Amino acid sequence: MKLGFLSLLVIPVVLSCGNTSSQLPGRTVEGNYVAQSKSEFSVADDTLSINAIAGQQSMYSIKRSVSYQRVTEKGTRPKESKQEFATAIWEPQSSQLKEQKHGRVYSLSADGSQLMIGTMIYTKILPGKG
Repeated sequence: MKLGFLSLLVIPVVLSCGNTSSQLPGRTVEGNYVAQSKSEFSVADDTLSINAIAGQQSMYSIKRSVSYQRVTEKGTRPKESKQEFATAIWEPQSSQLKEQKHGRVYSLSADGSQLMIGTMIYTKILPGKG
């Protein structure tokens, strides 16, 4: 009987060791990230705001805000902007957020200061709730 009771105490402790949080010492995926891009056809400022979804373990909301100006033969066009919203699942083994709406994979750098989507690199500027 004592052995059964003891195993009931030990199992939850062992299971809690498999923490799937994005929070590692000094590093979290939550926050605001910025990137800029420029080509012969446009200039763009891109902002990502990533926040944990309350009550949903390993689930994050992502808001992407992009403002851009098209460059044409006649000069730079007026600034345009758009926003996208998505949710993603944090995978701690790979330090990646995976979202299905747009098929994007967001990779967090080892020190947590950058987020990469393909070849685009975003730099962290503020903690979450943006």
